[in-house]
Amino acid sequence: MQPIAELLQSGITDGSGTTREMATAPAAKAQKVPPSSKPTAAHKPLGRNTQISRGKPKTGRDARTASQNGGLTRVDMIAAVLRRHPRLSVRELIALLNKEYRWKSTESAVTKNLYTRRDKFVHTQPARSTNRPVTWSLR
Repeated sequence: MQPIAELLQSGITDGSGTTREMATAPAAKAQKVPPSSKPTAAHKPLGRNTQISRGKPKTGRDARTASQNGGLTRVDMIAAVLRRHPRLSVRELIALLNKEYRWKSTESAVTKNLYTRRDKFVHTQPARSTNRPVTWSLR
């Protein structure tokens, strides 16, 4: 037995064939579902603070927010170490920062803080003849 849609498609009236749209139009109307008033989970709008990325969540604990919340900034850590141990080279300063504050830093990160805060830190001139590196102290 053939389905009704096939019979309608193969039928010929007045020498013309019935189009496919005419045959499937009643079936398409019968399958329509009225839209739901509630949005599904896929269609819900995301909130402003919704995190959709994976991995470690962002905590926002950089130097600016730490200083605003009364926390210890990296410049404060460097100043505290140099207050206790004046005239340190950058490598010695990094070793003490790691030991006292567990801040595993690079030379460029520490020297960036030292050079950008010239109001707090001062350095000695390097002596290339005696192979003495630059040493840093508090102003």
